[in-house]
Amino acid sequence: MATTEDIRSHVQHALGNSYTLERELGGGGMARVFVAEEVALGRRVVVKILAPAAAESLSAERFAREVKLAARLQHPNIVPLFAAGVAAGTPYYTMPYVEGETLRSLLDRQGAIATTDALAILRDVARALASAHEQGIVHRDVKPENILISRDAALVADFGIAKAIDAARTDSNATDLTQAGIAIGTPAYIAPEQAAGELDVDHRADLYALGVVAYEMLAGRHPFAGKRTAQALVFAHLIEAPPPLDVAKPGLSPGLVALVTRCLAKSPADRPSTARELGDLLATTESVNASLGLTVRPLAPSIAVLPFVNLSADPDNEYFSDGISEEVLSVLARDSSLRVAARSSSFAFKGQRVELRRIAERLHVNTLLEGSVRRVGNRVRITAQLVNAADGYQLWSDRFDREVTDIFAVQDEIANAIAQTLRQRLRPTVDGSSPSETANEPGRRTRPPVGVEAYDEYLKGLHASRRIDGPGYDAASDHFRRALVLEPRFAAAHAGLGETLLRLGQFFAFPPTEAFAGVRRHALRALDLEPNLADAHWLLAEVALFHDWDVEISEAHLRRALALEPHHSGALMTTALCHNARHRRQEAIAVAARAVQVDPLGMGTRFLFMAIAFNLREHELVVSEATRLVGDYPQYAEAFRWRALGRMMMGELDRARADLETSRELGTASAWWCANAALLASQENRPLEVARMREELIRLSDRGWVPPTALGLVEQSLGNDDAAFAWYERAFQARDFTMAVFHTDPIFAVTPIGKTTSIADDERWARLVQRVGLSP
Repeated sequence: MATTEDIRSHVQHALGNSYTLERELGGGGMARVFVAEEVALGRRVVVKILAPAAAESLSAERFAREVKLAARLQHPNIVPLFAAGVAAGTPYYTMPYVEGETLRSLLDRQGAIATTDALAILRDVARALASAHEQGIVHRDVKPENILISRDAALVADFGIAKAIDAARTDSNATDLTQAGIAIGTPAYIAPEQAAGELDVDHRADLYALGVVAYEMLAGRHPFAGKRTAQALVFAHLIEAPPPLDVAKPGLSPGLVALVTRCLAKSPADRPSTARELGDLLATTESVNASLGLTVRPLAPSIAVLPFVNLSADPDNEYFSDGISEEVLSVLARDSSLRVAARSSSFAFKGQRVELRRIAERLHVNTLLEGSVRRVGNRVRITAQLVNAADGYQLWSDRFDREVTDIFAVQDEIANAIAQTLRQRLRPTVDGSSPSETANEPGRRTRPPVGVEAYDEYLKGLHASRRIDGPGYDAASDHFRRALVLEPRFAAAHAGLGETLLRLGQFFAFPPTEAFAGVRRHALRALDLEPNLADAHWLLAEVALFHDWDVEISEAHLRRALALEPHHSGALMTTALCHNARHRRQEAIAVAARAVQVDPLGMGTRFLFMAIAFNLREHELVVSEATRLVGDYPQYAEAFRWRALGRMMMGELDRARADLETSRELGTASAWWCANAALLASQENRPLEVARMREELIRLSDRGWVPPTALGLVEQSLGNDDAAFAWYERAFQARDFTMAVFHTDPIFAVTPIGKTTSIADDERWARLVQRVGLSP
């Protein structure tokens, strides 16, 4: 390993006679930092040379060109850039040497900073950001390491460097990274929209990062202290609320607490509008208290559609009221300017007496749609009201008396009225134009008329498929099929049947080839009838990834699905699974967290989040999310199973065994439960228990389809590699959908007790992974 002196000597040789290096200041991931004398001018400078890992995929010339744009910045609180160039093919840049220390070293030495000193630092940084933002330059990596404290002033360094690195990428993954929105930055300070893959990240990302810095200075600890991996931090920024600042640091003024909390808002629109505004609020402690309430901007439009109440005389009409709610939600979800909570989260509160404000907090929305449905024969009366969750104020309400044959038109009418109201009340345009001039309304779907009986069957199918304790997917399949017998051109029923077949296949009701053939057939038919149906594109993406093992085709369908419905939690989660298949760790966890943000209470979404985190070896994150899920759904067996897996991989075998037993008590001994129990027993050196699980799986296979990968894992746990590979070959031939994560799932790489290598070290494993073709 090269010593610091070796590196210094190499750098000095690369720079030639222009600079004389004195000593290394430090640095980390992206750059090595040296103090030097610039020979021509006889002044001390700092030379930052990009680390090889950061520089190898960059165009050095393009990097230097981008840095020169940032060098135009001139402000007392900005450390200017002197020069940029290339030394021995490695990009470097120089800036003045500043006497003092970084905010990081101050925090490490001192902990929490006195409020008056913290406010002075924040004001200086806000002024620097304001000057840069007004010249079109966003920092994108605001953190204590880039804030220098010198002579009672704070200066911000490295403006434009993150953008320069991003713009100079030349490797094949650069486009994917840029499209995913994963910009260069530091996970501890990255804004949610930056981490989540949004393309339109702007100056408000810097305000979020400054909010994190402010919290850390005032409280003496990071708002998400305890998160030990980049992926856990990304998830926290996207989903979790930090402990209240006034709890972490009692005695702070309410206005200051509210201002820092506002900077930490998940949505950019809920933060201060500009760094200039933030700086004005920080001008004095008194102004923070006095002015805060006058400058709060309207919240970004977000809504949850609660299940409409069934007021019909027949309680069995509940399927109809639920269906109307879901259909209105579906129309709203097509509007890219609205954030709409997923159906599985909105309906989680059905039948519960929960305060509206509490529901809104759990679903991360600021408005709620309530309603009721009364049906008499072919006549229906729908009442709906839009409520501001913060104060319970009614923003809009209306009543609709219609024939059931007009139900599609009523759903569109309600959705468009709500969308327009949300824009008018919650997001006035910046330029003063009326919302109607700039609105992108969800619009009316082009759907052929559907008979009352077919529509009834369709809604019954939805109702059956959504009820955890209800008749389930078999009944849903029957209802959708009856709807299609009555109306063969009913696109939504084709999509509903396709999703039902997908779920039945995932629950091993029949072999994958049979299941996915049905999914493909009905999804394609749905698109023939309604080309802009996001659900159908998502279903085809599932087929492409899990049956065809074709990531590129899957991602193409996902891009289309998300263009039509930006907050489609299923499409987001499948996108994350595609990233996982390609070993894109940060993108996978970020997009999966976005799906959880959209669907915070959906058991299926959170199940898949745990699966992705497990595939990424983020076992602490698996355990923490499983624990949160147990808190929300104490009877959910799969939450205990995933927590058992996470704890097993962390070596907590006793706690894993307890969770696995609880999972079985709450559920059934499914194929994967048996396989997981066998793996745990092998780690506990209990071969007889592993063999018993093998017999249990064989008995299960007599009653239905059992994934060959599960049997292969049991043989692997017994050390029978040849038998395991025989099962994995059968899995390949049967298109076992587990093969889509075969190369990333860590359970296949566990070393059995008594062996020194795992099956993943066998050359047959590499050949099999190559044949599946998903691993890059």
